[in-house]
Amino acid sequence: MFTDEGGGGTSARCRTNDDLSWGADAIYDIVDGKLQFRSYYKIPPVQTNQENCVSHIPSLIPVPGRDIMVQAWYQGGASVVDFTDSSHPVEIGYFDRGPISSASLVLGGFWSTYWYNGAAYGSEIARGLDAFGLQPTAQLSANEIAAAARCRSAGSTSSTSTGSAGRRASTSSGPTATSSRVPATSTPRRSRRSQVHRPGGALRRRPAGGRGA
Repeated sequence: MFTDEGGGGTSARCRTNDDLSWGADAIYDIVDGKLQFRSYYKIPPVQTNQENCVSHIPSLIPVPGRDIMVQAWYQGGASVVDFTDSSHPVEIGYFDRGPISSASLVLGGFWSTYWYNGAAYGSEIARGLDAFGLQPTAQLSANEIAAAARCRSAGSTSSTSTGSAGRRASTSSGPTATSSRVPATSTPRRSRRSQVHRPGGALRRRPAGGRGA
């Protein structure tokens, strides 16, 4: 998978009229030692002109038998993406605060997201560090979340995920911050294609304070 920080991450590239390939992930399989393009992925909600939004630093979530990542999208928020089927990646969780300003584009949002010892962490340019927990949904079971949490790391991780059609790899360095495991809710995001609201998915922000396991 290749990310595209089009415009250096300072532009709005997730609006309804923006091409799917602008600032998107390009997902490939490795077949017989060669890259074969499968699909583009961009977060499904429509973003405003006041939100810089392109794909940026992701991290694999080590769910056995699946290819799942958490990825930063600047003011597009954090997105949990299942790309096990590389031709049909789908968002299964997210967190999105909305624009910093409703009047003008103020540079901000998640520059990076990291999975580390059972939690996801987002480095927000303008608003600090966020810690996230995963909650079970129809798309991600409690057993899968527990299995991912059992993969422990001391500092940095290098994870390789193998799918049915080929091989994909990702490397990430994890922060050492801890936070409470009490989840918060998030508001639904609007679909880029259908313009309808949908459930929030598995990713929930965890308020500061307390200790994480």
